[in-house]
Amino acid sequence: NFILDFVGAATDNLQLVFNGAWEQAGLQDPTKLITCFNEQQAQQALDTLSQALTQLDANNYKAAIQTGENYVNGLPDSVKTCAKNDPEGDEIAKAYGLENMSGQEALAKFLKYFTFHQKEFHNQIHTMKTEDDAGQFKSVGTNGGKLVQAIFPKSLGDADSDLQLIFNGLWEQAGLQDPTELIKCFNEQQAQDALDTIHTTLGDLHANKFSDAVKTITTYANSMPQSQQDCLNNDSEIDDMEKAYNLYNLTTAQAE
Repeated sequence: NFILDFVGAATDNLQLVFNGAWEQAGLQDPTKLITCFNEQQAQQALDTLSQALTQLDANNYKAAIQTGENYVNGLPDSVKTCAKNDPEGDEIAKAYGLENMSGQEALAKFLKYFTFHQKEFHNQIHTMKTEDDAGQFKSVGTNGGKLVQAIFPKSLGDADSDLQLIFNGLWEQAGLQDPTELIKCFNEQQAQDALDTIHTTLGDLHANKFSDAVKTITTYANSMPQSQQDCLNNDSEIDDMEKAYNLYNLTTAQAE
């Protein structure tokens, strides 16, 4: 069949998606996982991926989640068992730092990333959808892997990772590159203190307790060790961000 030869068999295309995801994680291409799928099941997987990307690209997130759940729930037990018993799945979970992560924890990390990186997330999804539409299946897997690495970073501790995500969102929104030096001004406990302060401040603002929010921020700033203050004062990335937001040399009175 000429058309089938041109577009590639579904199992071949699904294998390309796997290859991209595995290589992005620094692993060898998987060879066993694809054997869990017959041709029709592979096509269903590709169709589900295309549908979910289309829904995400249209900001229809609930529909995308439902599409994924419907696909998983509709998988034959034979496919589920085969995939579960494939050690390649364990290897990629470890490579992306997803081993032993509960669904609740994964959802919390995703929502945190999405909250601070909506524009970047949508751009990544749109790129994947464009590649999927063009039949560039390996690129879909590669960029899917990059997105997973962005949502679940492994290089830092939990509080450092979360605080870095907030910095990334602010800097990207201002059209700047993600800061790389600023996070070094915080140890793990200091990063957690910063996150707790943000959480409390947002709660105060949500409840229209503006004076409490100001007090929370002031208390946090006054309790910051001198060494940390010096580190922040000497970080040129903060100057870049302030200039991008037109805050450079802005006095407190002017801000009010």
